[in-house]
Amino acid sequence: MLLRWIERLLAETHADLARAIGVLPPETVLHMVDAAALVASADGPGPGGVARQEAAEALGLVRQLTALRRLGMEHARKRFEETVARLRQGGEPARTALLDRLASLAAHPEHARLLLHVAGAVAAVDGQVSPPEQAMLDRLAGALTLPPDA
Repeated sequence: MLLRWIERLLAETHADLARAIGVLPPETVLHMVDAAALVASADGPGPGGVARQEAAEALGLVRQLTALRRLGMEHARKRFEETVARLRQGGEPARTALLDRLASLAAHPEHARLLLHVAGAVAAVDGQVSPPEQAMLDRLAGALTLPPDA
């Protein structure tokens, strides 16, 4: 049951991204990379605090966006790694600051919802959403003024 839910979430997220191609501004794409890093680093597995599957899913989802062609995949990868490192070093104050920055997308509900879907897909890619990942998704939804199940 959970696996089907995760598969549906990933499929819906990929479909949402396909519809958003060419519409999202580059800054929103970078916010998605940051949100993916925020959730991926919530439970800290693997070297650098992020599971390899989660990093690959985050960058794979973002790769679909046309805006990424302007930014470059290498730029997105570096942004992801830098954000994870900043979150590890800065702890809770860094997470709060990033959530505050991501809250600017609340003015664009469709972009905010897509960002939350990307973050949720990254959390679920390993077949489960850990309690720390769920807590971070809930905080992210709150910052975006979306219900957690958006």
